[in-house]
Amino acid sequence: MKGLIWLFCSLFLQLVFPNNGKETGFTEDPVSLCKQIISEEPSAWDAGTKAKLLSAFGDVSSLGRNDDKYVLLESPGLAFDYYQGGYSNMGDNISKGLLLEMLSQALNSPEAVVSKLAKATINRSLTEYNRAFRIAENYQQTDEISLESSLQFLENRYGYSKLDVARKLLESPLDQQKSAADEMNKKKVLAKLREIEKKYPDQIAWVEALPLLEEWYRLLEEGKVGLAGYRPYLDFKKSMDRLNQSRINDRISFRSGIKITYPDATTTWTQPGPVDIKWEASNIDKTKPIRFFLVKDDMVVQDLGTFKNSEYEEGISLRRGLPGGSNYRIMGIEQQPVNKYHVAKFATPFFTIEKAPRKVEKAKPVEVETELPIKSSADITKNAIEATPMRKTFAGRTISYVKELVVDSEKIQIILWDHGRQDGDLVSIYLNGEEVIKKHLLTYREVIFEIDLETEQKNDLFLYAHNLGKFPPNTVSIKIKDKSSTEEIVLNSDLKSCESVLINVKQ
Repeated sequence: MKGLIWLFCSLFLQLVFPNNGKETGFTEDPVSLCKQIISEEPSAWDAGTKAKLLSAFGDVSSLGRNDDKYVLLESPGLAFDYYQGGYSNMGDNISKGLLLEMLSQALNSPEAVVSKLAKATINRSLTEYNRAFRIAENYQQTDEISLESSLQFLENRYGYSKLDVARKLLESPLDQQKSAADEMNKKKVLAKLREIEKKYPDQIAWVEALPLLEEWYRLLEEGKVGLAGYRPYLDFKKSMDRLNQSRINDRISFRSGIKITYPDATTTWTQPGPVDIKWEASNIDKTKPIRFFLVKDDMVVQDLGTFKNSEYEEGISLRRGLPGGSNYRIMGIEQQPVNKYHVAKFATPFFTIEKAPRKVEKAKPVEVETELPIKSSADITKNAIEATPMRKTFAGRTISYVKELVVDSEKIQIILWDHGRQDGDLVSIYLNGEEVIKKHLLTYREVIFEIDLETEQKNDLFLYAHNLGKFPPNTVSIKIKDKSSTEEIVLNSDLKSCESVLINVKQ
């Protein structure tokens, strides 16, 4: 009976999906393409078809602990590109021990690895098929589909095409053929494994682990050892490379984009405004937010606001006190991306901001009935201290203050994550000149720290960059949370300057 179900599924996948995941050649927008695929292949999204697929493949999809990670071996040469969306539920890093175990087995016991790989692929493919099925089912019932849903459908529709390929790998006979040069060719691969063991920490971030995987597989291919010399795997990988490359191509074709059309290089704004921003967006839903920043050189000097994707926003006030200059830009950043590993960004060319001329009024004679009170020198000194930032330099870097906050309690939470692209930024946070968060590696994951403020003075909190990452400047998103409210800000730092906020405790 099981064999008949396997046969049905194999024939079904070939008949219903004759392209087997190949690029369709469509050039429509994502919503139109999604509708066309569902309409032309309605039987793929039939409840009976789903039940038969789950019955046929569900009993082989059970995995041991961490066996789901073996799906990385589907297309090791495409792992980094495919990870941006394909492996997003695997966390931020991988255990070094698990990575070494997986790579060592793939070198020394390929016949054992392919079973785990096939089951991992079936498990993930069923998950992706279910996601695509729910979207298609809703469209068939309502005749409506959003841009976000269509992008998710296109991202997950390859799951069903992989099922038959994974089944063939699971049922493939053992390949006992070994090359006479195996042991000699293994030496380079073993040296790479020893390098990973010695060089990397117990937990390796995916941004570092995936290039290691690609490099390791190239060594296998050069020596034709391990998986790279195992015929059932090579047949499987050939199909997977094609499917995964098609998926990557889809993602690139339909990835989100922003283009700010105003201001441009010919624009001159007068501070403090009001000013307008115009933009064009592709593959971003109209209801989704886009956040805009005013940037001077490479430093954010004002958060202009978060607006729905209406492609036009007017009446924005510029911060008072901005110096005039021709080195300003506007940066727009997508806030709720469908694929969190691709965030649409755009920065305008440099344009000019100049201060509005002061209005000069003619002096009018007045009758002075009483003398104005004269403030004491103590009052003048006190006001000067309150109006002056607390710190201008630190360790040879200039400090600039971007905001002043009032909080309800002396104990607050600082929540940090990387603003924009995760690129290896390493930062410290200083409070009143003391290091309270030391050399923290920024990732997409929010990390919470608790700090205590001084109650009798203004507290200056600033960002100190230890590097610039791959994409300077070093930019961090920060939430400052007290008992009753949360304030979200963005701070920048490079190797010459730091941005800071002043924090007051309400008395």
